[in-house]
Amino acid sequence: MRKLTCVLLLLIASAALWAAKAKQAAPPPPPPPAPPGERLVDERGRLALSNKFYLELSVGALEIRICHSGIAVATYKLTSLEVAYPRVFWMPRQRLGPWIDDVWSKARLDPTKVVQRVRIVPGDTSTIPTPDKPEVIPPSLEELTPVPQSYAVRCEGNRAIVFNLDGKIPGAVLKTEDSRSHWHSFLAALGFEPSESLRLRARLPAPEGAAFYRSFPDGEPELLILP
Repeated sequence: MRKLTCVLLLLIASAALWAAKAKQAAPPPPPPPAPPGERLVDERGRLALSNKFYLELSVGALEIRICHSGIAVATYKLTSLEVAYPRVFWMPRQRLGPWIDDVWSKARLDPTKVVQRVRIVPGDTSTIPTPDKPEVIPPSLEELTPVPQSYAVRCEGNRAIVFNLDGKIPGAVLKTEDSRSHWHSFLAALGFEPSESLRLRARLPAPEGAAFYRSFPDGEPELLILP
C-alpha cells in the first residue's frame, strides 16, 4: 500500500513539475489587433513613398481615388456600394472574412482598357492632325478609349468590384456581351476559372465611371479599402 501511495505521489509531483515547466515555456500571448481604421497607416505610408500610383476605396465617403505620393490626384464619387457573396448553382462560394481596412493586391480592369491609336494614311489629309486648322481636330482621350457600361476591378484572392455606370457614357462606348458574366460563372462552377469569393457592387454616374476607367493606372496597382 505504501509503495502504491509513493508511486501516486511521485506521479502527482511529476505532473505538477511538467505543468509548471510548460507554463514557463509557453509563448507570450499575441498583441491585441490594431483598432479599426489604424491598420492601414503603415501601408499608406509605404505606398506614399513607393513613387507608384495606387487606389483607395473609401466605404464611408463613397469614393474611389487614384493616389500618388500620399495625395489623391483624382476622386470619383459613387452613388451606392454594396457587398455580395456570389453563388454558383445557388450554393454560396467560400468567404474570405473581413475585407474593410485591408489591402487588395494586383488590381486590374476587366475588360482591359484599350486605347485606339490614331491612324495616319499617306495621301489622306483628313487623317493628319493639324491643330492649327479648325477642319481637322485631333481625337480626344474620350474618343480614343471606349468604356463599357459595366466593368470590374479584379484583385488577387478572387476579390472584385463591379462598377455599373448610370446614364450616357461620354465619348466612345465599348460594347460587351451580357452573357459573358454568366459564362464566367459557369466555368467557375466547373473549376476551369477562379471563382469570386467576394464581390462589391458600385454604382456611379457615367461621366465619373468613364473617367475612372480611362484614367486607371497602368500595371497592377494596390487597392486600399478604407472604412
